[in-house]
This record gives sequence, structure tokens and C-alpha cells, in this order.
Amino acid sequence: MLSFSKLIQELKEESDSYQKRYLLTSFLSRCPPKELDLAFSFLSGKKEKAILEEDPIAIFASEYLNQPLWMIRSAIEEVGDVSETISLLTGNCYPIFEIEIRVILEKANQLINLKEQTREILFSVWKTFPVPEKIFFHKLLLGKQNLKIQETLLIEIVADLFDLETGILFEKFRDLKVNWKSISVVELLSSLFPDRELKRLDYDSISKRIDPSLPKKSPGRAAFLEEKISAGTHFLICPDGIPAQAILHSSGIFIWTKNGFLFKNEAPSLFQEFSRIKKNAKILGWVLKNEIGETIFLYYDILEYENEIVSSDSIKERKRILDSIFAPQLKSICGVKWNLVSEKIDSGEFQKNYLRENQIVFLFHPDEKEFLEFKAAEQTIKAVLLYGRKAMSSEGSTFWELSFGVPSTAGENGFHTIARCSMHSSHSLFLEIDSFFKENTIEKKGPIRGVPTIWKAELSFRNILPSKRHKIGFVLEDVKILGKISTEESIDSLDQILKPFLEKK
Repeated sequence: MLSFSKLIQELKEESDSYQKRYLLTSFLSRCPPKELDLAFSFLSGKKEKAILEEDPIAIFASEYLNQPLWMIRSAIEEVGDVSETISLLTGNCYPIFEIEIRVILEKANQLINLKEQTREILFSVWKTFPVPEKIFFHKLLLGKQNLKIQETLLIEIVADLFDLETGILFEKFRDLKVNWKSISVVELLSSLFPDRELKRLDYDSISKRIDPSLPKKSPGRAAFLEEKISAGTHFLICPDGIPAQAILHSSGIFIWTKNGFLFKNEAPSLFQEFSRIKKNAKILGWVLKNEIGETIFLYYDILEYENEIVSSDSIKERKRILDSIFAPQLKSICGVKWNLVSEKIDSGEFQKNYLRENQIVFLFHPDEKEFLEFKAAEQTIKAVLLYGRKAMSSEGSTFWELSFGVPSTAGENGFHTIARCSMHSSHSLFLEIDSFFKENTIEKKGPIRGVPTIWKAELSFRNILPSKRHKIGFVLEDVKILGKISTEESIDSLDQILKPFLEKK
């Protein structure tokens, strides 16, 4: 098992959210119970005031190692971090013992209370602590031990650890405005759930548990790519809202959107209407604002009903179930309208009519089971590889997450990130990309590696979508690598790519 100090190191270097969650859950499900509150305190961003400055630590290290001070300072300059340098120079003790957080804190408190014994305390730590614990300890001394894990992730992990509903915990923690730096997690949970037997689960039990407040994974929508759409085909136009899943359960109403958890106080009328439905169900739809600014839910499909999976039923049967659930006229909840293709139509003509302003359309036959997503025809661009990171999927397979860029105008040297896509180990270019990063990495920021702008590719994409999250104001949808192109071949520019997009507007 990782020590807490080693966990901190791993988390700082890890950008993959799945792996980060695995590391946290694995540690917190196995660490000594008395370590739990201290761990959550530091993970939530607790930062101690500096106890020592860098110079005294370097001077003491010079004495401990019997090395001239200039050599210690030179090593610090080379590595770029005092904590890491001194830890590596003083090395591991053998045999290596696991040092608990409380022991590290006790040593730090000794330095505060027994300043005259600073030399002896530091020498004792350097003689007995493993390198990761030394790094953690040094950062504490310098007031630089800061790591902040997103609160939503911490709440999800607490729910997993004690077999609680994540949605209920989100609501309760929000109401209390929990201070992670000073709470006792178990005591707090005992006060919030007095009727529950709170027992910490092991990792295997966590991986098998079922949380009724969490959304079910939505089915992927296959693309409709035929040249003609036959008469009798039904379609629905997806509203300009946020994809969401509403969970109706005996333990509560929970709504999860593409952007995260929807709290009750954000849409009180909507939750009030959902609470009238005394059924168990998981329903797909969109959350959006109506003309007077109220939050509403437009539904179109159902995944589970009364603890039975219904996604294998026909679309017509699923609609019948939805209509029976929402039979009363509700102000904030309604179904998306079905439309009918009355006569055979060319796909290009259909696209002109129904894909304006980046609308998404689902095509279907009521007696069948699957909605098909009508997608715009693929477009292509030529771009250059800027950086990437190697990661592992939840299934255990390796992939590269790659970022490509183009200049603002043809011939410019600066590049804008234009597209991101994943390349899995089964891709024909995976080994080449793997070797390219090994041989050409010129910059590292955690797991992200920068490379010279020489590896070029042709990319395909479906659409250009406006995006406030991206610096250039838009993002390419459904990006794929079609193939590598020559280093000498010219690539596209931002103005070339945006021109047709701006003309449409």
C-alpha cells in the first residue's frame, strides 16, 4: 500500500481522473482509521505556516552530509526544489518503514516547540524517514505542502467509503458548508446519519457497491450515416439544453447533468414536481430554462423502471412507460416532441433543414430499440502535434491523449490548440507516437509532454461548436486521426478553419 506521502507525490503527477480516484480510494479504504481525518485535511488543501526557511535547512544538510554548502546549493539549483533535493541527497533508510502522517506532524511540532533542538530533529528525520516522507516533511517545514483535491471528488469518495448515497451526501455537505481541515469525518457522518451503521468498506467492496443515487451510464448513440432517410422514420430535435439524467428513487430525487450534480435549491420547482412521482426510474433528457427563466426537464428516454432495465424494450414501449409516469400535467417536466419524415428525403437536404445552429437530431423507428444520431458530414484539417500525455483506461488499456494545433494565419510560428483526441494501443500509429514522445520530448509538466512541432497529421471532425472553456472560443467535435502527413506539407490555419463557420452565422 502507498504511504500518504507517496500518495501526495503520485496525485501531483497524475492528471487522469480515473487513476486519481483509484489512488485516493485505495489509500483511504486501507489506511489506519486514526489517519483518515488527517488525510482528508491535507487533501482538501490544508496549508501550514512555514516553520523554517530554506537556508537553515541547506546549512544543516551540508553538515549532515559532510559536503560543502556550495555543493548543496548547486544541487538545489539543478533540481529546482529544496524539499526534493535534500530528501534525495540524504537518501532512504534501510529497512524502509512506513511512517504515518501523525508521526511526521509530531516531528514538525517538535521543531516549533523545541527550536534549540532543530539540528537533532532534522538529523533524526534524515536518518529514519524514507524519501517520500522526507519530501512531505520538508514541504511542511517550508509552508509549501499544498494539494487541493476537488471537494466533489472527496464527497464521492466518502460516500464510497461508508456506503452512503452520493447525492444525499452532496446536499448535506452543501447545507453544512463543511470545513474539511478541522472535521472528524466519522463523527460528522454519525450526526448526519444517526440510524446508519457506519462501517468503512474495503476496496473490493467499494468496487462492487451499487449507489442508487448515481446515474446509469447512458447508451452510446450510433451515427446515422445513410444517404437517404426513408418515409415513416421518426425524429426528435434535441433542445438547446444540458444533457441530464433524472433518478427517481425511494431515497430521494437526484438529477445529474453533463456538468455535474444539480442541487435542489438550484431548481426547487422542478424537484417539487419530481417528488410527486412515486416511482423508481432513471430517465434521460435535458435541463434548460423556459421563457420565464425557470429550470425545466425535457425527457425523451428511460433506462430503468421499478428496478427493471427497460433499455432493451422498443422505443414505443419506453415512451408508453414515460407517458404513464408523467400522466398528470406538469409545469416543469414534459416530453420532447416526436416528428415524422412523411416522404423519403436526401440526408443533405435533411441536414440543411434540421442541423442549423449545431442542433442534434435523433432518428428512430418506434418499434426498434435504438435512437440514431444524425451527424453532419465529416470535415478534415491538417494540424501539427503539440503535446500529449500517456494514460490508462478503466479497462486497463494504454492510450495517448494528443493535442494538435494550427497557426492563426498561414506561415505564423505560434500555434493554437485546435483539437484533442485519444489514440489507443490498437491504432496503427500508436507505436510510432510512443517512440516519438520517448525520443523527442522537450518539455514536461507533470504527465504532459511537449514535443517539437514536426509531427503532422490529417484530422477529421464533425462540427465546430462554440465553447467558453476554450481560449479560441470553439472546439472541434468528434475528432479522429486519419493519418500522418509529411513534415514538409503545409498545415491549415485558424482563419481557414473558422471562415466557413463564421459564414454560416
